[in-house]
Amino acid sequence: MPELNDGDELIKEAIGWAPIVPGLLVSNLDRSVDVYTRLFGLTLAHSEPPRLAVLEWGSGQIVLQQYVPDDPLVVAELTTPFGRGVTLDLRTPDPKPLYERLRGEKWPIVVPMGIAEYTQGGETYTRTSFVVADPDGYLLRFTD
Repeated sequence: MPELNDGDELIKEAIGWAPIVPGLLVSNLDRSVDVYTRLFGLTLAHSEPPRLAVLEWGSGQIVLQQYVPDDPLVVAELTTPFGRGVTLDLRTPDPKPLYERLRGEKWPIVVPMGIAEYTQGGETYTRTSFVVADPDGYLLRFTD
């Protein structure tokens, strides 16, 4: 019996896949890749235009896939904004420079920069973060 190939063979040499890789359907792949790379600072690791792009952030990845109506991954009617209710957390040593760059670009900030205090296991720590939306409504929380 022939071995099944799900496409990972094409790019496994270039990318060390993280244990969980979110895949996001997007309405305009070119626009989304531009926003994620130029504005949000992710790196384009692999591209198969016009259908998909793999972006990297540290050791993690996000797959952006161009939405097409007959896609078997669309199991119910999909209307815009696609990202309703989806938030991705992206860790960075210092989110402030990115925050200031996005403000300079006049990119809408969903939740302004703030400091939150958390307690875990009897220890208290703080996190600095802000939230933006991508062109399809997926939320990205950049946090230290």
